[in-house]
Amino acid sequence: MGTPEPDQAQLPAIVRDARALTEEIGRVQSGLTDIARNFVARLNAELAAVQRRVVDVAAGRNPPRRVRSDLAEMIEIARSLQLKPNKGRRKDMKRVDGLVGELQGIVEKW
Repeated sequence: MGTPEPDQAQLPAIVRDARALTEEIGRVQSGLTDIARNFVARLNAELAAVQRRVVDVAAGRNPPRRVRSDLAEMIEIARSLQLKPNKGRRKDMKRVDGLVGELQGIVEKW
């Protein structure tokens, strides 16, 4: 067996601080994972809601005239989105969030 751990008070201050920081970083990492999971789930739910609205309006009788031009605009917006998922960049998440907001803004006017 190894040597017993000394009491916290017996450890040098720098070691106590390093351990405290390590624990805090672990807490932040856990929170980050939860935040990312919830953020992605919200974006997916909002995109699914836009999809449902588009399908419902397109399949309905007498969709508003602007729907066709709005759909063309929405296609352009979606196609113009440039992502590099392998890089895991915040700006890609912001771009997707912005796309969702733009699409929602359009379908809310129908």
